Amino acid sequence: MLSSSSALGDHHNTREYRIKAAFLFNFLKFIEFPDANSPRLEGSALICLSVNLGHEQSFASVDGRKTSDFSVNFKYFRNPDDTDNCQVIFLDEEDTAWEEELKQKAADGHILLVGEREGFAEETGMINFYLASNKVKFEINKGRADKAGIRISSNLLKLARIVGGDE
Repeated sequence: MLSSSSALGDHHNTREYRIKAAFLFNFLKFIEFPDANSPRLEGSALICLSVNLGHEQSFASVDGRKTSDFSVNFKYFRNPDDTDNCQVIFLDEEDTAWEEELKQKAADGHILLVGEREGFAEETGMINFYLASNKVKFEINKGRADKAGIRISSNLLKLARIVGGDE
């Protein structure tokens, strides 16, 4: 009985991370980065994932896909030094030790910082995933994104819960 329950939990978790991978891919269509970090100028976008996230198969499902302007690739990182050249950094809820360092790196480098911990968007990042009624949803701290020079489309903002004030 425990193994079937565990298997159902694993399936649900895999589905959750496939949805998050798709969100990360689609976020890039609705976000403008300054020229210094623009995937449109480079022809590709790099989404850096914490090794703590796991779920390689979920992210592989969108790795290498193309938007009309650029391709999107994923890579895993083991520490903040491995996040150079990223347009997006996605942290696991366990990565709290790296948050302050990556918050500064994101602001200075025009990097979209995404998490999945309660309070992440208010305290540290720009976008945070959360679950509500078994659905993956997201919240955006627009003030923090603006401060980093990242412009988020009003179409994406309409779909999000807005948190934080003007940074």
